[in-house]
Amino acid sequence: MRPTLLPLLVLLAATPAIPTPATAEIRLSGDAAMGLTSSTTTTSPQVATDLDVKIQASRVTDGGVEFGAVLEMNANAGPGTRPASGYFFIQGGNN
Repeated sequence: MRPTLLPLLVLLAATPAIPTPATAEIRLSGDAAMGLTSSTTTTSPQVATDLDVKIQASRVTDGGVEFGAVLEMNANAGPGTRPASGYFFIQGGNN
């Protein structure tokens, strides 16, 4: 074998042994609404807005188990409601 090809062959053989960072599927979804509201107690219409955002990150193992986290945010949370909430999940798997 040529001496110039030997380093390249060693590099290609060692490539699968190099650790790679874990990757996850990240989904971003949500909705936004804007409009005018009016009531009998006000003389002029009021601008109303609502914004909801959901971020989900997950990973599926070789055995089919999916795990991840979800973060839900509400930009127009009123009194008694939480502006953000989140949870972790694990689901699925092969029998």
